Amino acid sequence: MKKSSIAAHSWSLWIPLLIALAVGPLVESVQACGYALAPTYVDFAIANGFATVDADGNVTYEPGAGPLEDLSGDGMSNFQKWQGWESVRNGVPVYYGWNSATAAGYGANAFDGPCLDQVDSNFDGVSDFVNWRAGTNPHSSDTDGDGIPDAWEIRTGLDPRDDGTVNPLNHPHADPDGDGLTNLEECLGPGNTTFPSLPAATVDNLLTLPMFGEPGANYTLPLNFDSSGDNLIDSFGYRWGSISPFEANAPNEDMDGDGLTTFREQCVHPLLARFWQAGEIPDSPAIRFVPAGMTFGVAGFTTPHRRQGLIAPGYMNRANFDEAGNRWEAPGALMNNQGVVLWGHPVQYPGSPYPLDPDDTNAAVNRWTNPNNAFSGGQLQLLPDGWLIEHGLNPLDQRLLTDEGFINPSGPFGDPDGDGLLNLEEYRGQDGYRIDFVTGTGDETSPWITRVVNRKVDEPFGA
Repeated sequence: MKKSSIAAHSWSLWIPLLIALAVGPLVESVQACGYALAPTYVDFAIANGFATVDADGNVTYEPGAGPLEDLSGDGMSNFQKWQGWESVRNGVPVYYGWNSATAAGYGANAFDGPCLDQVDSNFDGVSDFVNWRAGTNPHSSDTDGDGIPDAWEIRTGLDPRDDGTVNPLNHPHADPDGDGLTNLEECLGPGNTTFPSLPAATVDNLLTLPMFGEPGANYTLPLNFDSSGDNLIDSFGYRWGSISPFEANAPNEDMDGDGLTTFREQCVHPLLARFWQAGEIPDSPAIRFVPAGMTFGVAGFTTPHRRQGLIAPGYMNRANFDEAGNRWEAPGALMNNQGVVLWGHPVQYPGSPYPLDPDDTNAAVNRWTNPNNAFSGGQLQLLPDGWLIEHGLNPLDQRLLTDEGFINPSGPFGDPDGDGLLNLEEYRGQDGYRIDFVTGTGDETSPWITRVVNRKVDEPFGA
């Protein structure tokens, strides 16, 4: 095979051009290639067996090992790989590369750079080229050590170089879009404990985790509360098995025939019912752009999406409520103690750290009605959700008795207006018959004669 050569005395002519080509972003990796550092690419190539020099000072490179060539075929020149890149990891300046002069200035914070003959040095699904563009470590699958692999952070727009030390919203247990799912839960999925292994990157697929919306992309976007754009927030999608948070659903369908569309089942949640009206997202301060500090992205590799959140970071699981736990107050800002849930996590799943335990202040709290079941409030299944909501009763509590042992005013045998007719009788009417959950025969009555017209819009159901 033909070998390329450059006279040693002419090497200095290449330096300005090659330095100009060496500009690019950041990344990092876990296993070393065993290369020796050197002050120039020529010295590096000779020291590591990519080139030889004869008695006259002529340098001969192995095929593909010239400074402007690309031995691994990943889009980075060999010179760029040797030159490496400078970055910042958790607030600390670091260097990844084989340039001994640059590495000397970083001391213990200088790390091996990309391998010249491999497209993905540590086989983590993120090519060395993407590591270079993102400023991450080509020898580590998790540059910042926060438990979320670089591939997921690059795809979703989280910063793979920051575990929350620089910006708390990058912390794995922060919730920058306020949808009730932490960054870790958005990337891994609630209830899952281990990220799947990715195929190693190739020259045809430089980042093997699919973009959101592509087949196999089973994650949601931590910087958008409605990843699929269907007006159903991500935590609601995870809560019910029939609704996928990964793809657009039909929000105006009434799957259980109870008179509530899937969108309205979602808006029973008091934090959403206050501002999400008329079946669509209003143009109001309730929808906010994710803070300007969350701007990480790698062109061509980060999923393009509008970065938007609900009212405040951590809104759905860190909002402040009154003593009863059911009346909206000013939403809390991001808590200093990351991951602490003040009101109750909106998603329950097997192995959840937030069990459905009423005595546990960190327990998951079911604030949704079930789009798959017309009777969300218990096993009696006598009053459907739609009728209860229409009449200001609580669809999530259909017990016969309250904790204090009194008849539950929202239950089927309650009589909140004191007219002698139980809620079940008001629902069924004088003939005791309904065509379906939504349609009666015209003789039905209201359990809240005055409340129908006088109820305050911000008053909780059943109050």
